[in-house]
Amino acid sequence: MQHIDSHTTSCGSLDQFRKSLKELGIQTAFLSWRAEWAPSSETPGMTHGDVVFGSLREITLLGYQGSTGTLVRYEAGATATREELKALLEADGLIVKERCRNIT
Repeated sequence: MQHIDSHTTSCGSLDQFRKSLKELGIQTAFLSWRAEWAPSSETPGMTHGDVVFGSLREITLLGYQGSTGTLVRYEAGATATREELKALLEADGLIVKERCRNIT
């Protein structure tokens, strides 16, 4: 777990994220996802000029404690599906709200 500043914590694992939410009494988790065909220097695919296009899939989990302004974050990347992550968090008794981050 890495404290970025006094109000932001970045977790290195899903277990740390879940534990942090529980310790802070956070009851709602945000599942922010992005799945699209987009420019990416990390994803092999078609090249158009200097831009590489590829299938991009990212998932970020967030928890926010309003009374202290504390943000807990976990970059899940593409390690699990949205459905799997949502089911795990709901099994912890959390309300899960999904947010699409696709560029339209």
